[in-house]
Amino acid sequence: SGGELRAEAARLAAGGAWNLQQWGSMARYVAAMRPDTVETAFFKAVMATHDARLSEARAHIIAAQQLLQSELTALVGESYHRAYRATVQVQQLAELEEILLHKADPEAMPLPLLLSVWRGRLLQAERSADVWQEILSVRALVAPPARDPQTWLKFSNLCRKSGRGALGHKILSEILGEDWDAH
Repeated sequence: SGGELRAEAARLAAGGAWNLQQWGSMARYVAAMRPDTVETAFFKAVMATHDARLSEARAHIIAAQQLLQSELTALVGESYHRAYRATVQVQQLAELEEILLHKADPEAMPLPLLLSVWRGRLLQAERSADVWQEILSVRALVAPPARDPQTWLKFSNLCRKSGRGALGHKILSEILGEDWDAH
């Protein structure tokens, strides 16, 4: 139906706006999404985390986890690929919670500790540019490429190997600094 197509287009546009850090556009697209989905709650959690609205972010994370729990149970017996996608969402939500802990008390959850834990987790993830982009998009809320070049260089290389040279180049430019492209 037209409403479903509009909601799906809004979901895709919200993800794109997030990756481009266009927060105002992301909010407009999320508002056009179906309100009762994992993705809507997740995107609302990301926006609230970005804006340091920590208790609101936590509420959206809980809502997404509850919606995802029933979805994951159904998917496990259905399809490995779809179930894996849901497990990536579980990881994204867990890492959003860790970001909230870091933002609430950086001394109790220092960024170097988070980065170390996250690097270990990423080694267990599928070596797919799509999967890595989903995971690293969350982490970029506190650790953009310039703050964690080791991880982002690996992602840039993965992008290059999978035919996403433009994205790989963008990441390298972010690691090296904004004026790198001028040289």
